Amino acid sequence: MFWFLRLWLAHLIADFPLQTNLIFRLKKKSIFGVFIHGTVFLILALFLSIPYLKYFISWIYIILVWLFHIWIDWEKIKVSNTSKERDNVWYFVLDQILHLISLIFVFFIPISRYPQLWENPNLGKIWIRFYNSDYFILLSIGYILVVFAGTVFTFYVRKSFSGKEEFIKLGIPTKEKYSEGFFKSILFLIFWFNIKNLYIIFLIILFIKFLSDKYILKLSYKSYFLNTIVDIVILTVVISLLKLLL
Repeated sequence: MFWFLRLWLAHLIADFPLQTNLIFRLKKKSIFGVFIHGTVFLILALFLSIPYLKYFISWIYIILVWLFHIWIDWEKIKVSNTSKERDNVWYFVLDQILHLISLIFVFFIPISRYPQLWENPNLGKIWIRFYNSDYFILLSIGYILVVFAGTVFTFYVRKSFSGKEEFIKLGIPTKEKYSEGFFKSILFLIFWFNIKNLYIIFLIILFIKFLSDKYILKLSYKSYFLNTIVDIVILTVVISLLKLLL
C-alpha cells in the first residue's frame, strides 16, 4: 500500500493540478500533447518512487504504466474528438478507473509489500517526514480529489446532464477553475479540522459561492444546483474515508 499511495498521488497531481488548459489543448490537437502530459506523470512517479528505483523491476513497471497512461489518454482524446456524446461523465470515470487499475498492478511486485522509506538527510526533515508518512500522503490525495478532481468531475456532470459543452475545446475556464478550487479548499479545511460552528460557516460559504456562480461566473440555476450537490457528495465521502483511515 505504501508505494501504491505515492504512485496514485503522482497520477492525481499530473492529471489534475498540473494538467493546465494549455496541456489540455495540446492533447486535443495531437499525440504530442498526450506525450507531454504522460511525461509529467512519469517524472512525478519516478520522483515519488526513488527509494524503489534501486530495483530494476521498478523501472520496468513505471515505464509500462507510463506507456499505458499515454495510450489510455490518447484513446480518450480520439473518442472526445470524434464523438462528443461519448465524452461524458461515465467515460471520465472509466478513464480514471483504468488508470487506477494500472497502479493496482504494483501489488503484484513483491518489493511493493514493504515500505521503502526515504532517508536522504540532504532533502530536509520536512520532505522526508511528508514522504514517509502515509498520513500526509493520504491527506494530499483527499485534498486533490475534492478540490481538483472534484472540479473536473462537476464539469463533466454538467456537460452530461445540463446539455452544455462548456469546456470541450478550450478546457475549464481559468476564472471558474480558480473559483471552484478556492471554495472547495475552504470547505475541505473546515470539515477536516472540525472548525466550530461548522454548519453555520458551511451555509455562509455556500451562499457566497452561489453569488459567485450566479453573478460572476454567470452559471444557470441548474448548473449551480448540480455543482453544489456533487461538491457536497464528494466532500462528504472523501472526508469520511480520510477520518476512517487516519
